[in-house]
Amino acid sequence: MSASDTPAHASAEDADTARAIREIAERLTAPGGNPVARARAWVEKVIPEAQRGPGWDRHWRELEAYAESAAIWAPEDGAAPHVDAFEDEDEDGDED
Repeated sequence: MSASDTPAHASAEDADTARAIREIAERLTAPGGNPVARARAWVEKVIPEAQRGPGWDRHWRELEAYAESAAIWAPEDGAAPHVDAFEDEDEDGDED
């Protein structure tokens, strides 16, 4: 089968597939972006798919969405938002 015998849509599909693979690879290797997505990529390199429980993907997607929503709250000057989980607690750990 020569190149002239291949359907025109095959090359378009191949290009789309290659583009999608490149986008995924860039997301996984990019230093910036969602910290949860970066953590997920690292964890999934270590934990085999057979050991991942039900809801694995859903939980990661929820955490990724939460991290992305924090970026929306960032100040306009580009500074990262300050989040201190213990900010409201006094010295003995109470929230009074």
